[in-house]
Amino acid sequence: MSALTAFPARLRREVVPQRPLAQLTTMRIGGPAEFYVEAHSLRDALDALNACRQAALPLHVLGGGSNLLIDDAGVPGLVLNLKPLTRIQPFGTKVVVQAGASLTALVAACARAGIAGPEGLAGIPGSV
Repeated sequence: MSALTAFPARLRREVVPQRPLAQLTTMRIGGPAEFYVEAHSLRDALDALNACRQAALPLHVLGGGSNLLIDDAGVPGLVLNLKPLTRIQPFGTKVVVQAGASLTALVAACARAGIAGPEGLAGIPGSV
C-alpha cells in the first residue's frame, strides 16, 4: 500500500483498499477497486489526481455507475467516485455543473433557470 503515501493524510484516511464496486453500478457486476475514494470536494478530487500522478497509479473516474461494466477481476489503481459532487449553479445563460450531478438534475435546473440546450439529455441515466 505504498502508493497511499502519495495521498494527503486527510484523504488517505478515506481511501478504501479492495472496495467492491458491483453495488455502485446499475448492472451490479464487477470486482473490487484496488483503491477507492469518494471526492466530497474539488480539493479531494484534485488531491486524488495529483497523488495518482505522483505514485504512477492508474486513475479511473466513477460517476453514478449507470451502464457501466466492470471486470470481475477488479480495477487496478484508484477508482475516484465523483458522485457526491452534485452542485449545479446557473449564471445567466451558462451553468457550472460538478461532475457528479445527474443529467436529470442538470436538465431540471436549466429548465427552472430558463436555460435551453441540455433538454435533449432528459431521460438519460448518467452523470455529467
